[in-house]
Amino acid sequence: MNSPADRAKTLENIVSRLKNEETRWDAILQLKVIKDHAWVDDLVKLLSNDDWVIRWCVAEKLGELGHTRAIHPLIALLSDRDFHVRKNAAKALIRFGSKMVPVITRYFSANNPIIRNQVQSILLNVGPKIIPDLEAALEDEGWVASNRIIDVIWRLGTEAAEIAIIRAISNQHTQEHAIIVLGMMKSKRAIPHLMKVFNKPNLRRLVVYSLFRIGEEEAYPVIVNALLSNSTSITTLTTQIIQKIGAPILKHLAQAVPNAGPKKKTVLALMLKIDATKAMPYIQKLIAAYPDLKPIYTQLAHPSQDPDNIKGGFLSKLGF
Repeated sequence: MNSPADRAKTLENIVSRLKNEETRWDAILQLKVIKDHAWVDDLVKLLSNDDWVIRWCVAEKLGELGHTRAIHPLIALLSDRDFHVRKNAAKALIRFGSKMVPVITRYFSANNPIIRNQVQSILLNVGPKIIPDLEAALEDEGWVASNRIIDVIWRLGTEAAEIAIIRAISNQHTQEHAIIVLGMMKSKRAIPHLMKVFNKPNLRRLVVYSLFRIGEEEAYPVIVNALLSNSTSITTLTTQIIQKIGAPILKHLAQAVPNAGPKKKTVLALMLKIDATKAMPYIQKLIAAYPDLKPIYTQLAHPSQDPDNIKGGFLSKLGF
């Protein structure tokens, strides 16, 4: 009963009974017992039947069978004129799980907004287990689809999602959107990675925006700590970020001074460069608590009194 002719005859009988309300339930049960993937192509053809009940039942059956040949036809059904058919097509696709991700993500570039919205909903309903598949799809898709995939990963909201979006900073198609999303996620884990891409002029504004969104108490201590690094390249980049942030980071710079060791002078100089007027209350309190800072400050504020500097002050040495 599995020859093409037998299958065609059986499906013709099922379709006929589905159209009759009195025999519909028996036909649904008959459809349920089909387990062989050999039926997939014949069932797919029924998705274009004029009767919504046929399309509705067959969509569910194709989801049960789970063969990848049905994925494209089921996606096409997401814009069906009947709500019940669209709903069953979505449920069927959800059952495919990770198998449908490489296919369905391509439809993020579809012109039809109904399709795009349905695709997002389906992926979210499958859940976090498909994050690795979504991340892999980023490498294969263009700018539009890739950034919509980032949105899905973000909305899944797990630690794995956060890590995937951090990695997306290195993807040319997604790096700008990934930076913004990481700020919206308030990802403390992302801070070092955001700092690394600050050296790209086209990303600087987004990096600073993201750091602001992550929050002063979360982001600024990490940034200031990087300033104390022994790596010249890291401290140079960190200095640029701190200057871009400006006065809001002064408090955290001041807190770092007592434990800054040989870089106390560097931190104080940077505070004065950012905003000398706003920095002074912090510096005065520091000198009151740590008198050894007074000669360092004097050298910075009055470079002519610095015997080690014949070129005009420590700020000048730093390129300030």
